Amino acid sequence: MADFSDVTSRVAPSLAERYEAAGINPNVKATDGESFLGNAAAGFGASYVDSKDAIRQLASQGAAAYSRGVKTVQGAGLPAPQFAKDIVGGLADATSSYEKKVQGEIDQRKKYDEALKHSGGGLVGNAAGVLSQFLIPGGAASRLAGGSRAIAAGTGGAAGLVARALLPSTIRGAAAQGAVVGASQPVASDESRLANAGIGALAGAGGATIGKGIGIGLNKLAGIGSNVSRALFGESSPKAVASRAAEFLRSEADDASRLLTPAPSAVPGVQRTLAEESLDPGIARLERLLRTKGGAAWGDIDRSSNSARVNALAAFGKDKPAVDAAKAARSANAKPLLDQALLVNNVDSAPVEKVVDDLIAASKGRPAVQSGLAQIKPLLSRLENGQVVPEDRVKVLYNVRKTIGDMLAGKYGGDSAAALAGSRELMALKDSLDDAITQASPEFGQYLTGFVADSAPIARMQIGQDLMRRGGAVPDALTGQTTLTPAQFSKASVDLDRVAAKATGFAKAKSDDYLQPQDKSTIAAIQDDLQRRAAVFNSPGGPGNSATAERIFGDNRLAESAAAKLASKIPLFGPISQHLREKGQQRLQEKLALVLMYPDQARLILQAMPAQDRQALQRALTQGGAVVGNVNANRTE
Repeated sequence: MADFSDVTSRVAPSLAERYEAAGINPNVKATDGESFLGNAAAGFGASYVDSKDAIRQLASQGAAAYSRGVKTVQGAGLPAPQFAKDIVGGLADATSSYEKKVQGEIDQRKKYDEALKHSGGGLVGNAAGVLSQFLIPGGAASRLAGGSRAIAAGTGGAAGLVARALLPSTIRGAAAQGAVVGASQPVASDESRLANAGIGALAGAGGATIGKGIGIGLNKLAGIGSNVSRALFGESSPKAVASRAAEFLRSEADDASRLLTPAPSAVPGVQRTLAEESLDPGIARLERLLRTKGGAAWGDIDRSSNSARVNALAAFGKDKPAVDAAKAARSANAKPLLDQALLVNNVDSAPVEKVVDDLIAASKGRPAVQSGLAQIKPLLSRLENGQVVPEDRVKVLYNVRKTIGDMLAGKYGGDSAAALAGSRELMALKDSLDDAITQASPEFGQYLTGFVADSAPIARMQIGQDLMRRGGAVPDALTGQTTLTPAQFSKASVDLDRVAAKATGFAKAKSDDYLQPQDKSTIAAIQDDLQRRAAVFNSPGGPGNSATAERIFGDNRLAESAAAKLASKIPLFGPISQHLREKGQQRLQEKLALVLMYPDQARLILQAMPAQDRQALQRALTQGGAVVGNVNANRTE
């Protein structure tokens, strides 16, 4: 029987026995004995080495795949010179060899770095390295794009696209970034690039989700801390007061989006309030509430705006001395011509009488019209030597013309149907009479043309003055100007033709004959202004609901019963707290009044309110979470 007692002495020693014989401890890692900072520095550098290896690997794999593909095509019978085939074959061998070399280095480095990337310092350093690879170029691109607002608005151009790609602010963007990062990491021989991409996408999305959740939690904590601070000390700094005012505007508005749309008055010098511009019922209630708290500024802005409206009317309405001067100038121009025409005694009035007869016949069935015309007919003739002869004296026919004018203006015959009806017929008769007189006296025609031309600007001024006089209440005690009111101005200007008739004394006058387009635009702009004022003071709700009043001018009940009362009992601190609270409330009230009076300032604080700071924090945390997820993806291999 064979003797195997000495077999073990002839078998090669195990790996453990060889480590022991050489004095090597196989359980010792490369990171053992290294400090946290040392491992962190090594991990930071490893992140950049990984990026370099990834580029080398992707480049070598691409070159090798391309050269092998060309070689395969040539081998399939593609005509090519032998030297070309030799070159392609050499390139294929070289690229494949380089690909294997790079792959071997990556496999070896993965083993060397495994302990490092799983150590605390190595993980932190590697995370910092990966983070720097996103933040440095991403931050530079963000600055070139004009900042986060420009990027969010899509106006950052190519730099904005780069910034969004490197620093995504959404979970979807973080997942896409994670997939790209995972796919672009160096892959060991026993790993899958597709699997790495999937892990990266999940890790990136998960990290962003966690970051977003942390951001929401921090925002809530910040809100709680802000409320406690506000309860104890009120609003003190200008920024805090502006922030609180912005919160009030948004909370009180029925539709906060209206507050951001400018709607200034078309009347130069009119300062619309925020409630007037937005026509938001909630802001209107807030304005009414603040007005009840007094303040000369409200009266000043109302008085200034009213003066601007009155001055806009006065731009074409002038004043009474201006009207009197214009009338005097008109008389001075017209009287010599009229005086000369009144001396003429050869007017042929027979055609006028025939016009009267024709109009009476055409008005059969309209007795009121026929009656009015019948009153004019006898005035066109006179008795001379016992016979009825046509009236040929201009001075008499001019009086007949005045009578027709009185009938058209409703001044002849009272309110009888004969006096008021048949205006078209009376005007036709008047035109016929003017033609007859002008044929006998050209000076009369010149007089009519000049009188009409000089009367138009007078009528324009009279219309403006009538609107100023009837469109408002009692004069302002300080300025002496009429205070235009929505109800009275609307009533005075609703029918401009009626205003023109009243101002000129001609019942059939039309405002278009006297008012210029800019005059009508001014009147419409004032109507719009005053209607908005009416909407502010007549919108639903009282002068300001009790909740609004409590939040602005009274202390919050919880704070009053707990934090504020408790603070007020602390020696020295209590009086200081109370004083700061009162000052804060006063500043808040003043700020709210200011931004309500000047909508441009309201829009400034609304666009710069802390909500945007919270959004920036949220975006940063989402981006940070995405990077952390990507780092974790790098070590999940």
